Amino acid sequence: MPQISPLRLLLATSAGLLVGCERLPPLSREEAPASETATFSVQATSRSCSPAQLFDGAIATALTAAQRSQTATTAADWNAAVVAWLQAIAAMQAMPLDSPQRAFAVKKATEYERNLAVAQQKAAAAPNPLPFNSFDSQFLDEQLRLFLSYVAAVGPPDVLIVGSSRALQGVDPRQLQFGRSQQGQPGLKVFNLGINGATAQTVELLLSEILTSAQVPSLIIWADGARAFNNGRPDRTHQAIVNSPGYAALQQGQRPTLPVPPATTLNCPPTTSAATVRQQAAEFGHWFAAWSGWSQPALAADVRAIDANGFLAVGDRFDPDTYYNRFPRVAGLYDGDYQNLSFSGAQLAALARLGQAVRSRQIALVFVNLPLSDDYLDATRAEAQVEFRQFMTQQAQQQGFLFIDLGVQWRDRNEFFADPSHINRFGASQIATQLAIDSRIPWGLAGQTAAAAPRPAPEAATSPSAV
Repeated sequence: MPQISPLRLLLATSAGLLVGCERLPPLSREEAPASETATFSVQATSRSCSPAQLFDGAIATALTAAQRSQTATTAADWNAAVVAWLQAIAAMQAMPLDSPQRAFAVKKATEYERNLAVAQQKAAAAPNPLPFNSFDSQFLDEQLRLFLSYVAAVGPPDVLIVGSSRALQGVDPRQLQFGRSQQGQPGLKVFNLGINGATAQTVELLLSEILTSAQVPSLIIWADGARAFNNGRPDRTHQAIVNSPGYAALQQGQRPTLPVPPATTLNCPPTTSAATVRQQAAEFGHWFAAWSGWSQPALAADVRAIDANGFLAVGDRFDPDTYYNRFPRVAGLYDGDYQNLSFSGAQLAALARLGQAVRSRQIALVFVNLPLSDDYLDATRAEAQVEFRQFMTQQAQQQGFLFIDLGVQWRDRNEFFADPSHINRFGASQIATQLAIDSRIPWGLAGQTAAAAPRPAPEAATSPSAV
């Protein structure tokens, strides 16, 4: 049977309940929802359903969803349960406003939403084999899978955010999209490809070797700090990657890819062009960011909590009075991230290679030194920050990238931090808003093809942008 996406199944079920008595039959344990036969137009001869018939159909759909949830064991099973609960919710919500069963049906739809949330969590947690060789980094593997899926769905991003976990949870891509739309640049696509533990070597490897030239946009925002350039500490993330099966495959010319689905023959008349659909999908994020209730705290700081744009929203607020009851206070003098501080060697070489690559491909590189809390910036780390600012100012001038220093702008704003050195979702929104109005960033390059983009000489900057 032909393959049908969850969205199309949802639309098909809703259409059948709204217009005619015909509905999708209950799903057996052996049959996945994706294989159900569905029509996308209601026959003119379909008879109108009574409210009682509609309600009976909705209950039958919910029973199917419950059965699938009770027997699910694999990721595919749980995905089938998710689709079934979506159908059940749509079925209850489709009850006519003036029907006697409407009030009860709406309450049931709310209950089903809770069941849907559980099924979605189970589907996300179930093992899902990678379609490419692993790089021995869970965050890199899953971020690459998500990035490739994003590109397949809406095309390559116009702006790519890279860096370590500080970037992953420190710059909100959807808020950046919204901020640029407020500045007269709507429809911008921004993706956060932050990776836990990423150093300069890891970022250079990602942009120069793992991603293709077509996947790298003409504007890159690298958000991080001094730790990413300290050559005096072991670079475990980069070492694990270069020793991984994924990197071995990369050396054989095999970049990470997703499987290409077979051509479909469904009789689905297009209502709009693919380009328009992708544009609308990107612009949906602008509305979502503008809605005051859009963002909820992440359940846990793991890869499953990352959103569709690659961003990890952490809702914790750093409070020194309670934080150090749970975690030890480590002085900068004994912090392994600052041991043998040296902005040279392999990390500097990686920065130089990346600088050469972006210049040759006419890509604008913007490095943002992300804020640190006052509690974190003791004498040792504060001295390291001064040295890092001097180093990056010099490198920006030599390598031709833009350096924006926000490192000390929030020394008295603990509410914007999740822990002493990582920004929470509230701070990430502020950073994105701040960058969106920064005129030093060559926003005009966003969306252009890198090879054809004219490259202005960026200005090296060491003072924070105005908020």
